[in-house]
Amino acid sequence: MSLALGSINDVGIWGPLSDIPWKYFIAAIGLVGCLFVLIVLVFIPLGQVVSREMDSASNALRGYSFNLIGSVIGVVTFFLLGRWMLPPIVWMATILLSLRLCISPVQPPSCNGHSQLGGTCSVASV
Repeated sequence: MSLALGSINDVGIWGPLSDIPWKYFIAAIGLVGCLFVLIVLVFIPLGQVVSREMDSASNALRGYSFNLIGSVIGVVTFFLLGRWMLPPIVWMATILLSLRLCISPVQPPSCNGHSQLGGTCSVASV
């Protein structure tokens, strides 16, 4: 796919490849567009759950603050892992450790015994 997407002269990352036909480039753009739509559709329900939990929290501003802090930590972590060119095992270990830190063994009463999004409920209701 990267060869097909790199076939135009504007893309300096992969370099122009004049021997790739335009039909492959158009097909690659279509595939990337479909993947984008699928990713958006996956995250819509997750965002709704987070929003519902933050709305049900006693202090919504505090829940939003935790959400914002978590987002900033995620972006900085992603930047550092990419900048340091660490191997995939470090990326996976970072993800698993982050998930483990988010999963609370004791669920708050608002969760009704269900673990939602690996700790979203416990973070939002703090």
